[in-house]
Amino acid sequence: MKARAHVVSVGARTSLGQTALQTAMLYRAGCAGLAAAPLLDLDGDQVTMCFDPTLPPLLVGWERAVQLAVPALDEALAPLAGRVDGSRVQVSMCIDERYGTAGRGSADADAGAALVAGISDLVQKQLPGASLEVTARGNASAAVALGAGIASLEGRQRDALVLGAVHSDYDPPWIQGLSEKGRLFKPDNLDSFIPGELAVFLVLMREDVMRRAGLAPLAGVASVASGHETATPDNDQSAYDAKGLTHTVRDATAILVEAGLSAGWAITDLTFEQRRMHEWQSMLIRTRKVWSDPYVVESPAQRMGNLGAAAMPLGMALAATGWRCRSAPAPIAVVFAGSDAGTRGAVVLATP
Repeated sequence: MKARAHVVSVGARTSLGQTALQTAMLYRAGCAGLAAAPLLDLDGDQVTMCFDPTLPPLLVGWERAVQLAVPALDEALAPLAGRVDGSRVQVSMCIDERYGTAGRGSADADAGAALVAGISDLVQKQLPGASLEVTARGNASAAVALGAGIASLEGRQRDALVLGAVHSDYDPPWIQGLSEKGRLFKPDNLDSFIPGELAVFLVLMREDVMRRAGLAPLAGVASVASGHETATPDNDQSAYDAKGLTHTVRDATAILVEAGLSAGWAITDLTFEQRRMHEWQSMLIRTRKVWSDPYVVESPAQRMGNLGAAAMPLGMALAATGWRCRSAPAPIAVVFAGSDAGTRGAVVLATP
């Protein structure tokens, strides 16, 4: 199975670790990043959250997200120093969908613009001349961004693709809104999610560029697909329908079926919300032939908090780091995610 692009470097800052390696190893050891955050819900109770305790407690919202991105981007770009021309690099940045769907002049729209400006400044300092593309499709943003980004590598418009994402629920107005909708995890509200925050960056290259730069592959990206699901948190459509996710997974894994291979590792963005679990169960039944027997299903959000736009980049980073450290449960992984507005994404990765 030929890889369309190779992951050559990763960087991460999460509630579990200060680097991608720390995050992956602590996650593999079964650690969780849960703590009581200095934020209150509508009942006046402290919010259980997974957050970076090294950041100032008064730093919130988009400014906090930018600070999460700084060390993660530094880590991911470190191996590229002096090896690539910034003008030949595309940076595809994934952000939460609330920043993309907010009306002009709203607080979320202003925060989204400030976040993009902050990330743009970081990118230009590290990679002068690099182009920046922003995708605001929430959890599945990376599937949309990755499809276009890999196409630019294959078409030789770019030599390297930096796929990045930042997410932070550490924002008082956002927490209040989640509380009002009943989506915050509490002992008496299990159909919910734990807020989280993280930043993840990956560098991808074509094989010829990777060899010329003297870099080694951490993972190969075999295929990527995106689709749309009609059931959302705001309507009454049945999540068991799952046609959008099923079609997305079938499109992404068609390459496995053609090669007579199967995936033994599924990395999801599932929290504790039942809607998405029902959708996932329906999809698994319909795609049974692409899964090994046995196969491993992992949902990092249940120990690292809501992953937002960083869901798929984190899954890819966990897979790449797992293969690097020989702690991965299988040689082929499928990373899935789904946004509240309905976008679904899947990417198939394989050990190099």
